[in-house]
Amino acid sequence: MPRYPHMSPGEEKLWERYLTWAPTQFQKLTYDVHLGDSAPMDPTWPPWLVNLVLATSRKRVDVIGETDKEVIIYEVKERAGMSALGQLLCYEALYREEYKPMKPIRKAVITDRLPPNMEILFPRFNVEVILV
Repeated sequence: MPRYPHMSPGEEKLWERYLTWAPTQFQKLTYDVHLGDSAPMDPTWPPWLVNLVLATSRKRVDVIGETDKEVIIYEVKERAGMSALGQLLCYEALYREEYKPMKPIRKAVITDRLPPNMEILFPRFNVEVILV
């Protein structure tokens, strides 16, 4: 089983690189956080198929970090582009809906590089870019 569920080997390296110098003192780190609804299921499906759909059809946040002051939603992606931005925006909305946090939420992408224009788009949507 991977150390960080559903992260690719390259993403795992980025995350571990970040953890070696992260200035944040976490109270808790949670990996592979499922958010949102699952896909519709047919009542005639066998239990193994229902379990598979439940396990794979919800949105999955790479990492949720919690400090005494805030919740941080992390997307870890090599060459983070528009898909990472869209994921973080959706994850924030779904996290607010499901968990109703009392602390502020911060969004951050951990990446090794950005495609053109993303250096202006991430900040426009209040997403911190952490290049490792």
